[in-house]
Amino acid sequence: MTIPKVLVLVASGPDGDNLMSSAHSLCSTLSSKFALTNTSIRAATIPLERLLTANDAESNVPLLFVLFGGGSASSLASLLEREASVPFMCMEDVGEDNTTYNAYQIAKWCSLASPEVRRLVQQTSREMRQARLVEDAQIHTKCPKYEQAIAMCFDNDGMVTGDRVEGKNLPEKARGKVRDRYAGETKLALVTTDRQSGFDRMLASVPYKGAVLNLTSAFWFEK
Repeated sequence: MTIPKVLVLVASGPDGDNLMSSAHSLCSTLSSKFALTNTSIRAATIPLERLLTANDAESNVPLLFVLFGGGSASSLASLLEREASVPFMCMEDVGEDNTTYNAYQIAKWCSLASPEVRRLVQQTSREMRQARLVEDAQIHTKCPKYEQAIAMCFDNDGMVTGDRVEGKNLPEKARGKVRDRYAGETKLALVTTDRQSGFDRMLASVPYKGAVLNLTSAFWFEK
């Protein structure tokens, strides 16, 4: 399987050192997250003929030029557009905070030539969608409507948190995302709380959720 080559062309200018540092971070992310290990960094001021000659020497390897940082890289874009036989993309928002996103965009192009890169891109896409859903759920449950309802439930002592279980000689508690477990010598007690989990993490507390689930379990145990 041929891994595409990514050639990052870094713009020159007063911010050159920061751009070069960001370019190194970008290549590191491409390698570790998307298996794009065939990456290199060059100055955007390199003569175009040298770039094209290097490409001709590796014509059997898919190649993508990445013009990184605007400035002198932007002036190279028009030459590549007219004379290069390989695709290129321009990136101007190249701060360290955007490294993962920029690597993701590059990997999407390279996924056209590599099934393995395509698999990793699809995995990253799922992770980004899940993160967005979690963020939306956290924002939604913090709106005044839900905050007021939850506050009233706390005031009425209607929450099942697992933190107020009382009794003599209780065994040590094992706390999970939703349930708490008390393991005795001959008995096992499970307390289903109001804690709500999703995407392998605890998202919020849902009033009366624990009470309903505990009563449902008790009903069927009695059967």
